Amino acid sequence: MNPTPGRPPLRLGSLDAVLAVLPHLLGFTPDHCLVVLGIGGPHARIGVTFRYDLPDPPEPGLAADIAAHARTVLGRQDLTMAIVVGYGPGRIVTPVVEAMVPAMLDAGIVMQDVLRVEDGRFWSYMCSDPVCCPPDGVPFDPAAHPAAGALAAAGLTARRDRAELARTIAPAVESAESMAAAVGRARLRAAQLIRQVRAGPGARERPRGGGPPVLPLSGPTAPPSAEGRPRSPRSAPTPPPLPAEGGEP
Repeated sequence: MNPTPGRPPLRLGSLDAVLAVLPHLLGFTPDHCLVVLGIGGPHARIGVTFRYDLPDPPEPGLAADIAAHARTVLGRQDLTMAIVVGYGPGRIVTPVVEAMVPAMLDAGIVMQDVLRVEDGRFWSYMCSDPVCCPPDGVPFDPAAHPAAGALAAAGLTARRDRAELARTIAPAVESAESMAAAVGRARLRAAQLIRQVRAGPGARERPRGGGPPVLPLSGPTAPPSAEGRPRSPRSAPTPPPLPAEGGEP
């Protein structure tokens, strides 16, 4: 079953294919971060893709936290395989990878591969064969791969970087001031209502800056009686008792 009807499923049979689709799954080209692809199901589909900023300078505590969180995410999704890709120089990628791999294996998650990407080349932490994994890295061009073109045609665009993606959802400058003013008015009104409720039924509060008092949240209140106590709008003075039949008034 194709979970995204209308988009033909892609078969990723090589590492350069995985690296070609990864920016389209994130929405931007990653840099100085660690990306985790969770894989599961009978057809080994990518179930989740998420990323972490790499600590720079490296911090063992943060690396352990990243590994523990990634393991938890995959466990909750019942994903039993993973591909981990670190983008950046080895000095910041390797410390997190060294914490990530044992954490995944301890949780029973199979590592399909662990890669590092920098300057248009990738290296595998799981391959030591210089024939397929030369010391200088394997050159690749993600934009030229057919898989990247297929995802772009399906509407999964890869922005140049995260900042460019953020600009696509940022509020328009011309509407930011009016939105901020509306939010401020709503917060003041909410604070007035909260204070009114805490003051009890029938309390009135004059808003800051003047203006008419804030009416109570409860229903209409009848005018006060002569003693100054509110009178129920449904109540009426009790009439005097009628004389008994045939008797004196």
